[in-house]
Amino acid sequence: MTTIFRSINWAIRSFFRHFGLSFVTTIIIAISLFSLTVLLFLNILAKILIKNLENRIDITVYLKENLSQEEVENFKNYLAGQPEVKEIIYLNPNEVLEKFKERHKKEEIVLKSLQILEKNPFGGVLILRASSIKDYPILLEKINDPTYEKIIQEKNFYEYQKIISIVKSISQKIYFGGLLIVLIFTIISIVAIFNSIRLTVYLRKEEIKIMRLIGATSSFARAPFIIENIFYGLFAWLINLLIFLLIFKFALEKIINFLEIEKNLFFSYQKEIIYSFIGVLIFSLFLTLISSWLAVRKYIKT
Repeated sequence: MTTIFRSINWAIRSFFRHFGLSFVTTIIIAISLFSLTVLLFLNILAKILIKNLENRIDITVYLKENLSQEEVENFKNYLAGQPEVKEIIYLNPNEVLEKFKERHKKEEIVLKSLQILEKNPFGGVLILRASSIKDYPILLEKINDPTYEKIIQEKNFYEYQKIISIVKSISQKIYFGGLLIVLIFTIISIVAIFNSIRLTVYLRKEEIKIMRLIGATSSFARAPFIIENIFYGLFAWLINLLIFLLIFKFALEKIINFLEIEKNLFFSYQKEIIYSFIGVLIFSLFLTLISSWLAVRKYIKT
């Protein structure tokens, strides 16, 4: 236990003694971690965007005026009984009229036109949401059945599926491009760690010789270098975490509003975001541990 504390103490002193070298190495590793964190965050953001789009998909069926309640109920029950339908919302003509007025409340000409008509020009509206995005084409086929032409005024289905396909395609390209960037910065980090240890060994070669002469074991001679580089990884992760905490504090609201994402949906991925930061920490410690272990084997021949 005493040996471990001595190694840690030596590593801490060395870290601050060669602060310029430690700072540069830490920043290089932090850049590698930042690129990895951005990649993971963009991957999560793509999932949120896709889920957000899926939640917005629906088929709006505008019914003709002057339909009997029985006709509306029969059609509604027919659609509600389809296995592809997850949710069905019916708006009666009065509700449709009120929503129309609310949507055009600043347009006086439109509102005056309604007053001139002296009657509700709208029929009822059915809003359908499917269990899966793949179910919408099936639902459209069933709605297009000639049997129901006499009660349907118009159908509205915006093809979010195409947008989702585009988002998936872009996210995949970003992911693979990001992996390449992470790989490049990881290699740079490994080189930086090797050079850091090589320079530190050169500066402290006399200390290492004295340690060996008084009976220090190989593991004791190597341990401070490994621990010191683990500090690089830990501090680099803390810098990376601080940057993202600042981004979340000052820019998250703008990002959510710009992408028109529901806040509840974004925060439902909170655990995944936390796990990503934990994964980056593990990667950082693993990177510095393996790199420093390989480096000390090469530069410290004890």
